[in-house]
Amino acid sequence: METLSAALDSYGEVLSRIADEIRANGSEPIFVTQVVQAVFQSDEERERLWMGELHGGEAYVSEDQIPEIMSRFNARMMQVAAQKNVVALDLPQRMEPDGRLFYDGVHFTEKGADAAASEIAGFLGEQGLLERAR
Repeated sequence: METLSAALDSYGEVLSRIADEIRANGSEPIFVTQVVQAVFQSDEERERLWMGELHGGEAYVSEDQIPEIMSRFNARMMQVAAQKNVVALDLPQRMEPDGRLFYDGVHFTEKGADAAASEIAGFLGEQGLLERAR
């Protein structure tokens, strides 16, 4: 956790460059924040959790730190989006962090991918971006 601030600063710089590069190539970026499984109901779900190893196994992020860390990265993405005037979807605000949607706490199952796609399509429609793409 002591290096989180530096990681967030680096992440923000990278997102800013990504937005600039996309625009320099004639397109508009769209940012989407990361959904994570916030509560692990069983030992089986905890065993599937892969996210946590740092520095080649020298350190680990605890299960209860993951939602906080991802929330901070997501907040940084939304901050950069506001600064750069980038359309951004805060996907965790639109999806329940249900364990059945994840293989490992972070990556979607087929059901999770379907749910995320539905929310993303809905958001793009609300923003009028689907009509512009046609």
